[in-house]
Amino acid sequence: MKRPAPYSALPYPAVPFPFGYWTPEVSTVFDNFWANKNGLLDHWVTYWKSVAAHYKDQPYSMGYDLINEPWVGAEWPFCPLGGCSLSYYKELQPAQDKALAGIRTVDPKNIVWYEPQQLSSGLLLQTYLKSVPGEQNLGLSWHNYCSATFVESTGLPLNATESCKSFTANRQAHSLDQAARMNAVPLMTEWGASDNVRAIQIDAQGADANTMGWLYWAYKYWNDPTTADTKQGLFFDDADLSTTKPKLAQLVRSYPQATAGTNLKYAYDEVTGKFTMSYQADPSITAPTKIFVSPLTAPHGYTVTTSSGTVTKNGSYVDLSGATGAVSVIITPNP
Repeated sequence: MKRPAPYSALPYPAVPFPFGYWTPEVSTVFDNFWANKNGLLDHWVTYWKSVAAHYKDQPYSMGYDLINEPWVGAEWPFCPLGGCSLSYYKELQPAQDKALAGIRTVDPKNIVWYEPQQLSSGLLLQTYLKSVPGEQNLGLSWHNYCSATFVESTGLPLNATESCKSFTANRQAHSLDQAARMNAVPLMTEWGASDNVRAIQIDAQGADANTMGWLYWAYKYWNDPTTADTKQGLFFDDADLSTTKPKLAQLVRSYPQATAGTNLKYAYDEVTGKFTMSYQADPSITAPTKIFVSPLTAPHGYTVTTSSGTVTKNGSYVDLSGATGAVSVIITPNP
């Protein structure tokens, strides 16, 4: 894509991520995209159709995340005031609906993930995505970045990590509400991006408390320019997998990978390794409930107690079959 005039006559602004979002050139590019200038949005839809045609039968695909942290364009300064609802109605929703329609011509079944505007990742903002009539496989891809953690990552001694507890609680509740309004499944597809262990713990516990699936940002640093600092990855040295950081103890958690029913709640104690879970079994599901047990807190094995069903242990995995009714599970690491 060519740089728009008059910015094409100027050098690229030397600003670090994420401040490049705020430049007039980036807003102009996004405004042109939403307006389908020169058919740009149409080409984007064609691209997604090609991707879906190629990957539609991939058994391990989680679907298609249409656009990462979409920027609303020139109206962005008003978004912190109310969330830019008109931008959703006129730009974000129609564009993502158009991509969805294109994908559905070649792939009728895999999840298509919508994303809200970028500033909702770090501010307590409302989002305005809507359901799509007749669509049953929508996903809400949302990001959770507490501003206090971001400010501390720049080197400023803010010491406000505990304020992230209320922030993440708000964002978790909001994502569940937004997903319900969309008739979509929510997934916290970005969070972390810090070596602040307490901040990681707050977000991980918040996700557990809301039975929220997540994808941590990021596995490695990779000298990625689209990050705020170098403290994104899990390793001190990307080339040496033995150089794990302390935050790994918060991230390698026991959790249900698949539930033969409806999750009610689950919790993991990062110190003792104890995992508790309750769910309502669905007799129509023949596959077992599968739980991953963190090897970091259960190096000598573990015991499983359950109120119903048959337990099968296979290394770091527990299968629970034949459970009925309300099911309680407790996994306790051996001494």
